[in-house]
Amino acid sequence: MTENEPKVADSAETYAGMFAAYVDGADWLRPDDQPLVFHVRKLCHQLDKALERDGSVNAAKDSAYLQAIERLNKRRPSPSGAGGADPNQTDVFDFLD
Repeated sequence: MTENEPKVADSAETYAGMFAAYVDGADWLRPDDQPLVFHVRKLCHQLDKALERDGSVNAAKDSAYLQAIERLNKRRPSPSGAGGADPNQTDVFDFLD
C-alpha cells in the first residue's frame, strides 16, 4: 500500500471484511479456487476504496464482484450432499433472481 492510497479497514462493514469472513468459513475451498479468491479479494478492495473516496461504488465493479462471488459459491458442495448436512439448509444465492 502506498502513502497516497486510501486505507480501508478489513472490518465486517466492508466488502473485504465480509469476504474474509466468507473465506474463513469456506473449508471447502481447494487450491485451484485461489485465483478466483484472489480476484474477488481485489474487487473487494477496489469497491471499499471507492466507497471511502466517493461514498458510492461503480455499478460495473459491483456487478463483477457479485458474479465472481456467485462463481465461487457454485464450487461449494451442495448443502444436501453427503456428510450429514442439514437437509433444510439453503444457499444464500437460491434467493437471487
